[in-house]
Amino acid sequence: MHIGIIGAGFSGLLLANRLKDYATNITVLEKSKGVSGRLATRRAIDYHFDHGAQFFAAKSKRFLNFLQPLVDNKIIIPWKGDFAELDYDKVLKTRKWDDEPYHYIGNPSMSAIGKFLAKDIDVHKETKVLKAYKNKSWVVKTQTNSYEFDILIFAIPCAQVKEIIDIPVTDTMIPCFSLMTKVDNFDWPYNANFVKNSKISWFSYNKPTAKKGTLVVLSTNQYALDNNKENAIDDLTNEIRLITKQNINFEYKSLQHWRYANAKKGTGMPFYYDVQNKIASCGDWYVRGTVEGAFKSSSALAKKIIDYLKTL
Repeated sequence: MHIGIIGAGFSGLLLANRLKDYATNITVLEKSKGVSGRLATRRAIDYHFDHGAQFFAAKSKRFLNFLQPLVDNKIIIPWKGDFAELDYDKVLKTRKWDDEPYHYIGNPSMSAIGKFLAKDIDVHKETKVLKAYKNKSWVVKTQTNSYEFDILIFAIPCAQVKEIIDIPVTDTMIPCFSLMTKVDNFDWPYNANFVKNSKISWFSYNKPTAKKGTLVVLSTNQYALDNNKENAIDDLTNEIRLITKQNINFEYKSLQHWRYANAKKGTGMPFYYDVQNKIASCGDWYVRGTVEGAFKSSSALAKKIIDYLKTL
C-alpha cells in the first residue's frame, strides 16, 4: 500500500510518522525548499527569525505524550517567557509563563520540529502538485513528474486543496503579515506580547533561541485582509513605535505574507476521509488554528486509516 501525502508541515509529517509502520511506502510531496510549514524559520546574515508560529501550547495529555521524544531530544524547549497583554500602548497585564499550559518553542528554531519529524520520511521538496485524479489508483501530477498512490492525503490549507482537486473542504483560512526585524535601541521588558486594538496582534522580542535584538511582529488577520504587502512594512514598523512609545532603529526589515495563517473557525469535523475512494484531508483548520489543533486532526485521521489498513 503506497500512501501519498501532500504537504510537509506539522500535519503531514505527523501523519507520515503515524502511518509508516502500516504502509509499504509513504511519499510526502512538498512545494517549498524545506519542511515545517508555518513552523518556519527565516535566516538572514547571522541571525534567524521564527516568522510563522511563535510558540505553541500543549494542554492535552495525549499531545504532551506525543511531544515527549522531542523534549527528550531537546528539539523543543519550554519558553518561560515574560508575557504582557496590551491595549494598544497600555500594558494591561503581565505574568511569567509557567508550566500550565506548557509553552514550547523549537530549538534552535521552530523549523527544527519539522526537520526532526521528517528525518525518516521520504519527502520530495520543491515538488508542487498541479492536479490529482483517480484511475485504478490516484495519479498525482507535478511540474516535473507523475506519481501513483493507493491512498492520497492532503495536509495543506483548504484553498490549496481546492486548486488541485474538487473534494468537500471548506475555506476557513485567513491571512497575516509577519515582519522580521533586527533592532539595536529597543528597551522593552516583555518578550511575548499580545496586543488589542491595533494593526498588530502580537510581537516577540529577544526570544530565548534568537539573538539579542530580534523582533518579530505579526499583524492582525483583518489588517492583512484589508492591506497589501507594499504598505505593510512601513505600517507595522510605525505601529510598533507608537505602541511601545520608542523611536526604534531598525537594522533589518523583511516581510512574509502568510496567505493561510489562521483558521476562522473549525469545520465541525476533525478531518475528511472518503474510505471508498481512498482520499483524505487533515489540518489544523479542521479543529482550531493551532499546532495542537493540527495534532488532533492528523491523529484522528491516522487512526481511521490504520484501522482500515489492518483489515487488508
